[in-house]
Amino acid sequence: MAIIGFITIILLLIFSRPITTFIHELGHAIPALLFTSHPVVIFVGSYGNETQSQYHQIGRLHIYFKYNVLNWQLGLCQHAPANKIYETLLIILGGPVASLLLGLICIYFLIEFKEQPWIAFSIALLLVSGISDFLVNIIPDDKPLPMENGAVVYNDGAQFKQLLKTSRYPEEYFSGLEDINEGRPKTGISKLESVLESGVKDIYIYKYVIQIYIQEKQENNAIQFHERFVKRLPLDSSDHLYAAELYIKNNQTDFALQELTTSIEKNYLNSEALLTRGKLLLEMGHRGSARKDLEKVLLIEEGNREALELLNG
Repeated sequence: MAIIGFITIILLLIFSRPITTFIHELGHAIPALLFTSHPVVIFVGSYGNETQSQYHQIGRLHIYFKYNVLNWQLGLCQHAPANKIYETLLIILGGPVASLLLGLICIYFLIEFKEQPWIAFSIALLLVSGISDFLVNIIPDDKPLPMENGAVVYNDGAQFKQLLKTSRYPEEYFSGLEDINEGRPKTGISKLESVLESGVKDIYIYKYVIQIYIQEKQENNAIQFHERFVKRLPLDSSDHLYAAELYIKNNQTDFALQELTTSIEKNYLNSEALLTRGKLLLEMGHRGSARKDLEKVLLIEEGNREALELLNG
């Protein structure tokens, strides 16, 4: 019995973090699935790493799982904006509430099994991990968390603070989101653009409009929208990378190169931007500069197959 208990504790030490992180992200994902009609994506163990993660899909729910015991990151839930303030509130608070409920359940079972030390200790590990998830996320932290693609996200507490600001946005913001979720993207985008034109400086509105334009295969409109607001909003590295990709599709290589350089200046660890600029420089005949970018990619992401093939090609 002692051996079984010891093995159980070792397994929980290894897997308690991914288990409690997955439960936390499910707390966000379930209301997001209920209140939006678009796919919902969960990352467990990374902030957006798709290429090095195990992938699973259940209906509209997409799950990327990455386990690295030496460099454990928390997780992320990506979803389209909800129409109503209360829906967004439930999505934001769903994660901390799930972690808190897990902690309360663990406390109950800890009391029930207090006479069995191996089981009690195992439950205590989950309890500590779950309550840790709750505290780390519910306390607002304005420090950004860098994603794999160069974007930044904030913890649940900081998102709740932002939601309080969003509640004071013009009515066009909420009706625009509703139009998009109900299949009227042109009307919805027009309303969201008017919100930005009114002086609201919300980078997430920009990101969402770009996303919808790309989904609707309206790359030229996405470029025009980007050019209108690039100087007005605090775009991050990923925004400039997406703009560069739009310019590349439109055969505007000079503009693409400018956007890629800006993307890298804002986040020198954005391997995707470095790889894209390296490929573009190769196409333009600048092999020396391209090689420097591709070598930097390998320093950030050792074993990147595409960078290796381009360097050895």
